[in-house]
Amino acid sequence: MSMRTVVAVATVAGVAGWTLATMQGGHAALPPKYERWGEFGTVVATNEIARALEDPVSRIEWVPGGAYRVVAGRCLVDVHFEYASSASTPPMPGARPARTVVVGKPRCP
Repeated sequence: MSMRTVVAVATVAGVAGWTLATMQGGHAALPPKYERWGEFGTVVATNEIARALEDPVSRIEWVPGGAYRVVAGRCLVDVHFEYASSASTPPMPGARPARTVVVGKPRCP
């Protein structure tokens, strides 16, 4: 084996070893577009919203901070998610699994 081959193999082994040594367990998040689509689908499927609002839903909007505002006629409710903590759930690639959907009280100005 030539000296160049030995140096190349040692370099690749060193880089691979350094990469493995510095890797930390992590959570691969989806791009925000897909995260929001998943949340939106959960909001649409939540039956509590239909029970809280009498009129048909006319608008669902994302509110900065991760909440959604659902408007029906003159009334609206805010909906947000409580996520499972990463300490109790092993990290998995993809969207964060929502623990519970919290529907606020209806507001009718």
